[in-house]
Amino acid sequence: MAASSIAAPITGFSAAPPPQWRRRLTSSVPSRRILIWHNRHVPWLPYLYAPVTGTLVAAFSQASHTEVILGWGTKRNDAPPFVGNLSALRRGDVYIWVGMGTDWELVQSPWRELRARGIHTVLYQTEPAHHCAVSYDGKWPVDELWDFSWHNLEPCEAQGGPRFPWSHLPGRALLRAPTLRYVPLGYLPQADVRVMPPTPRAAARPLFFFGDTSNNPKRHTCYKQLKKLLGQSVKHTYRAFNDAGYAKVVLAFDIHVNLHKECGDAHNPITFRVAKLLNARKLIISEHAHPKDEEEFAGMLVYADNMSHVAALYRSLAQYEWRERARVAAARFRRKFQPVDIFKRARIYESLGLELLHVSD
Repeated sequence: MAASSIAAPITGFSAAPPPQWRRRLTSSVPSRRILIWHNRHVPWLPYLYAPVTGTLVAAFSQASHTEVILGWGTKRNDAPPFVGNLSALRRGDVYIWVGMGTDWELVQSPWRELRARGIHTVLYQTEPAHHCAVSYDGKWPVDELWDFSWHNLEPCEAQGGPRFPWSHLPGRALLRAPTLRYVPLGYLPQADVRVMPPTPRAAARPLFFFGDTSNNPKRHTCYKQLKKLLGQSVKHTYRAFNDAGYAKVVLAFDIHVNLHKECGDAHNPITFRVAKLLNARKLIISEHAHPKDEEEFAGMLVYADNMSHVAALYRSLAQYEWRERARVAAARFRRKFQPVDIFKRARIYESLGLELLHVSD
């Protein structure tokens, strides 16, 4: 049976993928290389991007005759493996850059050279964006733009880009316009943190925000409102940049709040923390978000109109009801957001000419 693999790394490769993603080729059929790479301008970025790269690796690993390489960093010691892996790509291979759609990031990839060599190029955009991450002026000529949120893709659609959502709607091909695909973060078994719930007599645990409250003035204001309403019954951290730090968070807190960077404005995406917390089977009270993003996560979040509503929902749910709601939400997330299904619905396998493995029981 032909299988996919995590390719043997080029000499100096700096980012070995998790062992549960390793596969070995058992066929002589030539394989297509899938190179997934991102920046490392802060040391914890690989951990923050793990929900994205984990989804991509899990989905590509189910395609036959593929080699999947995951790495990060472009500067200093990371430069040789980055350049080496780019140089090793052949016509028909796929290059995916995971990161922000900003000039200072996009300039690090030789997009024109790769396309001239017949490499299929993809930008997976990772940030809340109110403007299209790739303009259609040809400055950054990527073949496809993938995003975790409909909110982020909407301004690109306004520019006329062809769209391939989960339910296929053929778009018109425009010169230099990338294909747009909604590729949300998937359910990852290794991220499904199993914790014992508190005993029925345990005191309600504080509401928790998993994110930065200092660098975004609107979010900071919202968090201050919650502190005024709930006092010591609301806490937060932004310093959970590894498995040990994250495990402490999910062991200590059961009900989480999702606050947009532009808090108070529903025209925002549902971001990475939601997938991580649903993987951990936690209850999430969220601000309202872009209508299409809310639709995708139907039945998985509890929505609040404002901070007073957040506080009221927390008080109502904190005793016992949160457990059943969290269980149902996690089950729905697991059913809907399997990485293979995400790729099928976005028509990625079909578009790239990849066949799924057929594994017999």
